[in-house]
Amino acid sequence: MNEARIISGMATTNAVDRSGDVIDPLGAKFKTPFPLLLQHDHSTPIGTVTRVQRMSHGLLATAELVPPGVSEEADKAWGLIQAGALRGLSIGFRPLELSEGKTGINYDASEIYELSVVTVPCNADCYVIAHNTEAKAVRKRATEKPSGMTQVDVSPTAPSRTLKPFFHPNLY
Repeated sequence: MNEARIISGMATTNAVDRSGDVIDPLGAKFKTPFPLLLQHDHSTPIGTVTRVQRMSHGLLATAELVPPGVSEEADKAWGLIQAGALRGLSIGFRPLELSEGKTGINYDASEIYELSVVTVPCNADCYVIAHNTEAKAVRKRATEKPSGMTQVDVSPTAPSRTLKPFFHPNLY
């Protein structure tokens, strides 16, 4: 039996993106499940977003790629994800409310209708932070209430980015 191909990562954050725009994660509307695509190509679905956790600084998404052998594109994408060569995430969305920002548009409310695994995300803080069993652990840690000194910080500005490449260092 094949192991499920699961990824977790930041789908969007409240950081200014490469276009100068900001998407407010608290104003994002979505309904899971929704499509996981490759490079925003609507003709290339590779899986399904199964869960999105809203955080003040962003949306932590969990998605499952289709089983091996179902899609050649998904199989290639999975290999590239595991190798760390394909790690960006990017949302497809429809603006619902917007305002003028300092450097571009502030999307105060939006409807998210897809998540894509991409080579270069518009928001540099959006990337795959874990896959398979690590993805399950990330989801669990992000939902646990802190006890004592053990608080998980998954913010993109968290210190110490020197642990294992490919995974967000503050989730260990």
